[in-house]
Amino acid sequence: MPPFLTVKRETDLVALAAFVLAFTAVAYQVAEYFRGAQVKLFGPEQILIHGDNIDGQDYVRFAARMSFINSGDIGYNAIIGRESLQVQIGGTPYAQTWQSFIHSGSPDGTTLSLGDVEEAVPTPIDGGDATTHETYFAPWPIDCKGVIGSNCNPTANFMTWDSFLKSIKSGDVLKFNLIADIYGKNPQTATCTVAINDALIAQLNAPAKWSAPACEEALSSL
Repeated sequence: MPPFLTVKRETDLVALAAFVLAFTAVAYQVAEYFRGAQVKLFGPEQILIHGDNIDGQDYVRFAARMSFINSGDIGYNAIIGRESLQVQIGGTPYAQTWQSFIHSGSPDGTTLSLGDVEEAVPTPIDGGDATTHETYFAPWPIDCKGVIGSNCNPTANFMTWDSFLKSIKSGDVLKFNLIADIYGKNPQTATCTVAINDALIAQLNAPAKWSAPACEEALSSL
């Protein structure tokens, strides 16, 4: 009678370990597939406040460094579709939307330079990567079509520079909420506040019409 075929127990353990590893790898890939891209927006350390001439009138505009991290696995990319900014001035909310990517600075400590100005466009973020850019926001007309009554003002987001300087004299802080629309994902937000003090008011009243004060991260949104 021929001998029975026997398999060493060590072989069984190796096969079992290989199966567990393969199953774990597949489970991880499935989990990452459903998790997809994971984008987080970090608040800026400062806000650029600028009086900019639009059609012959100076209006207040803002700029901020928008920093993103995509903690999703490699291959799970995301796209920043749009960025916007909300600010409370004198108890009234104002909204601005992205217009340009800039590289602001001041060569002499007085004159504001926007550096290389590029059109703000949707921006990809690869999985496991990060990106940062400085976004220059601008007031945008409100679409009042279909709005019943006379409460809708298409120019409500436009605040003149002189009105802005008057409004901040009676306030303690400017509250900013930065919003990034991520394609196929929930919007990401970051909130910070700028303290209104005599030094800031003096800088904004100077002929150059700008300042870049620190913006402290806040725990709650507007």
